[in-house]
Amino acid sequence: MLKRSGFKKKKKPASSSFSAGDLVWAKVSGFKFWAGKVVDAKKDQFLPDHLKAPPKENCTLVRFFGTYDYHWAYPSSVMSYETGMKKRLQSKSRGRSFLLGVQEAREFHELGTVPVGFLKAAPGLGASSTDAKPTAEPQKEDDPDIDPSPVPKRQKRSKKQDHTKENASSSSVEKAAESEPVVDKSEKAVRERRTFAMRRLGLMGPNCNLGKFIN
Repeated sequence: MLKRSGFKKKKKPASSSFSAGDLVWAKVSGFKFWAGKVVDAKKDQFLPDHLKAPPKENCTLVRFFGTYDYHWAYPSSVMSYETGMKKRLQSKSRGRSFLLGVQEAREFHELGTVPVGFLKAAPGLGASSTDAKPTAEPQKEDDPDIDPSPVPKRQKRSKKQDHTKENASSSSVEKAAESEPVVDKSEKAVRERRTFAMRRLGLMGPNCNLGKFIN
C-alpha cells in the first residue's frame, strides 16, 4: 500500500493541567517566572472584560501575586508551585514586587491566606494577550543591578560660619550708615530756617537777623 508523501499530521495544542485555585509559576514575555494563582475567567468578578476570553486554546488564566495583574499563559509557560520552588525560581530576582509575590504565594500555600490585592480590581488594565507585558510598574523591578541614586543630604552650617555671616552683615550696615548724608541739626541751621520763614511771612525785613533778637 502506497503512503502519501509530504503529509504531516497536525499536532494538537497541549492541554492545560491546572484548575482554578492552583498555585503556579507563570512566565510573561520579557519577564522571569512569577508566582501566581490560577483563576476562573467566568467567576472572577475583578477580571477586565477584554480578558474574559482566552487569546488561544488551552491557555491558563493566572493572577500574579505582588502586582495582582492577570495574564493568559501558554501551557509551556506555566509550571506548578512545587516545581518552581525546586528550580529555585523564588531567588531569581530581588525586586520589591517579586519578593512580595513570593511571600504572598508562600502564605497562600502554607496558610491559605489570600492577599488583600486579590479582593479588588487590578491596579492596571492587565495584559491583553499572552505576549503582552504586565501593566503594573512594580513588575519591572526585576533587575537587581538597578539601584536608585542616593539623595544628597543637606549640609549643616557650623557656628563659625554663622558668626562670620553675622559680622559681615553688621559691617555692611555700618558702611551704609556712614554713606548716608549727615543732617545738620546745629543751632545755626535752626536760626537760618526760622529767619527764612519769617521773611516770607513779612514779619522780618531783609536786613534783619534773628540772631539779634535771640541774643
